[in-house]
Amino acid sequence: MCQFCNLELAFLLDSSTKSIGDAWTRIQEFTNSVVAGYNINPSCVRVSVISYSDNAVVSIELNRYGDRNSLQQAVRQLRLLNGGSNLANAFNLLRTRLFVSNVIRQNTALIAVVVTDQIQPSQQLTNEANSVKGQGITIIAVGITRVPGRVNTNALFGVSTNNYAVTVADYSQLSSVVSSVTQRWGCFPFTLPTTTTPTPVGRCLFMCILICHCIFAVLLHNNCHETPTTDLTITN
Repeated sequence: MCQFCNLELAFLLDSSTKSIGDAWTRIQEFTNSVVAGYNINPSCVRVSVISYSDNAVVSIELNRYGDRNSLQQAVRQLRLLNGGSNLANAFNLLRTRLFVSNVIRQNTALIAVVVTDQIQPSQQLTNEANSVKGQGITIIAVGITRVPGRVNTNALFGVSTNNYAVTVADYSQLSSVVSSVTQRWGCFPFTLPTTTTPTPVGRCLFMCILICHCIFAVLLHNNCHETPTTDLTITN
């Protein structure tokens, strides 16, 4: 089990139409296996779920369940949305509705776990993923490549933080990557973001202008006080 508290964890579950009968059940089981790797309670790890297809919805709010058993039961009851798959919409919902200042606790690490069997590259997806990461949210991506051509691995790794991504060939293999989420990538203490003091551009510009004026004044002074030379030519 992850030893750290002060974690806010969001699952972004691909709820698009499945061509494999038990696909959604396997995704739910994987989600609950990851949940089992954390200390779920209001003062330690809180969990939310976004389900997405063409659109995204908050299926479980961040502060809804304060213990593991009730949370896992709620995950088992999630309905498949069906339709297409638009992870960009889920990312947008995550950063504008779920992981916002009036919802998350102060000084907590923010983690988003994407579980998808359908992802393709797009500029919208790249922009939304970068916006999420720009808010200090760590993205872990898990792709199921059971149906050929549906998971573009470049897109999957591209949305993740520091290539925190993995693929499995079948839904039944999701259990093999639980520890990658709960121990390898999704278990770390909160650290304050590093800040750098910006260079005072206005003051630097003023000093440069002042120095240039001083140099010009010195040159002008030297030219004005230079002793003139007389060229005397004596002719017979």
